[in-house]
Amino acid sequence: MTPIDIQRQDFEVKLRGYNADEVDDFLDLVGKDYEKLYRENSELKEQIKQLDRSLEQYKSMEATLQQSIVLAQTAAEDIRKNA
Repeated sequence: MTPIDIQRQDFEVKLRGYNADEVDDFLDLVGKDYEKLYRENSELKEQIKQLDRSLEQYKSMEATLQQSIVLAQTAAEDIRKNA
């Protein structure tokens, strides 16, 4: 459902039904709020994607640093053995 769906929703008129103007005003209000939330949700989803990409980069950097530390430790041990 989109904000436009809410704003364009029509209801059948019945005898002794709700006030059509009040229903229209309410649907406009709900539609505007829903549209705001819809946009915010889209923006947050995009932000999550960007943060996920950043997280993957940092994980890759962490793995590289861990490998470098292991290599440095191994080299230090070899130097001690040879000394």
